Amino acid sequence: MGNYLIFGATSGIGEAICHKLLDNNSLVMVVRDLSKVSHDLKNNNKIKFIIHDLINSSLLFEKLSEFEIVEKFDGLIYSAGVENTLPIKALSYENLLAIFNVNILAIHQSIKYFSQKKISNTNSSIVIISSIMSELGASGKTAYCSSKSAINGLVRSSALELSRRGIKVNAISPGIVITKMGMNLLNKMTEEQRLHEISKYPLGLGKVGYISDLCEFLLSEKSKWITGQNLIIDGGYSINS
Repeated sequence: MGNYLIFGATSGIGEAICHKLLDNNSLVMVVRDLSKVSHDLKNNNKIKFIIHDLINSSLLFEKLSEFEIVEKFDGLIYSAGVENTLPIKALSYENLLAIFNVNILAIHQSIKYFSQKKISNTNSSIVIISSIMSELGASGKTAYCSSKSAINGLVRSSALELSRRGIKVNAISPGIVITKMGMNLLNKMTEEQRLHEISKYPLGLGKVGYISDLCEFLLSEKSKWITGQNLIIDGGYSINS
């Protein structure tokens, strides 16, 4: 039985991770809009909620600190993220900041909070859901790709710093997974572009269960010698591009 702090669990991968963990654990979910949480999660007495918009990353540490925890956390899962497609010439500072607030700055603040001895147990685990775009580039996605690449440096440095308490820090970088966000990305393409993109996945597009299974493993004792890593799970996309 454990207690986990999770960000970005209103849909897709984050929601799947919640369902995976709920059997034997309690959760604290940080959400922007409680109305977007599925009925079964919202009404589960093993889940507590903190309402906060992660775009306000500078206020996140303070917001988390106001929450009265009953028991220390065994793990932090950050599955929130925003994506847009804008060429460099159209990318304003405000656009860039909005993406970085959610995709990297809020992660830093959540780790800062979690790293406190009064908040987390020794030998706990941090898992950040990143993207294959942390390793690859894409035209029109300089803001998104650079924010995801920044996660890699944060993971490696945090893993070293928190190793003194036995806390593991890892990232998972999926390719396109069949979620609302993933399908929105594909639907923005022409049919020819979409078929070409899908053809680059030798094992087909991903399913949320593939990611939640890996997340569960990284949170468990079975991964006790894995830290500071960015684990790519993309059905072969990155070796076929």
